[in-house]
This record gives sequence, structure tokens and C-alpha cells, in this order.
Amino acid sequence: SDVYKRQEYGGMDKNSWAYCSNGTMYHYSKIAGEGERFGEGDKIGVLLDCKTGTIRFFKKGIIQKGVITIRDIHKRLPIVPAVSLHGKNTVVRVNTNAENPSA
Repeated sequence: SDVYKRQEYGGMDKNSWAYCSNGTMYHYSKIAGEGERFGEGDKIGVLLDCKTGTIRFFKKGIIQKGVITIRDIHKRLPIVPAVSLHGKNTVVRVNTNAENPSA
């Protein structure tokens, strides 16, 4: 299958959203918002608001400018968090039970 021959990252298809290290937020291969660049030592938070159908990102506790709107969010459930990494010695720690994504 050609699915395995191409590389796709978060935010490249209609069912994924991404905040990339260059600060760009993507959905369906299109720019959906802009935030600050992030890198080593930065703490990134994600807030999925199912009532408003939005995803907001935080960097070091500061809410980023871009807001991603998810149309028909209730038809897309469940939504599963994912992290995409590339590069040598890349490390990530995920806390899915955080009460406050900005902390």
C-alpha cells in the first residue's frame, strides 16, 4: 500500500491538528494558526475544549495566539493525543492528566 511509502505528520490530514516547533499550527495540510517557536526545555500545554470545539496551545504557561477550531467535534470523538518527534536524542514527557495545561 502507498500509505506506508509517504510520510505524514500531525496536522497533515483532516483528522489531525498540530503545533510544530517552528510555531506553525496545522490542520489538513494548511496553516491553522501561529504561535511562538519552541525547543529544548520548553513546556507545551494543550487545551481541548469540547464545548467550543477548539484546541489552544500554551508555551511555558502562556497561551499562544492561534486557536484551532474543530468543526463537528462531537462527530470526531474520540480524539487521541499524539506526539511526533524527529531528530537525534529527542525526548518528550507527556502528562495526560494535567488539570491546567498552562502550568
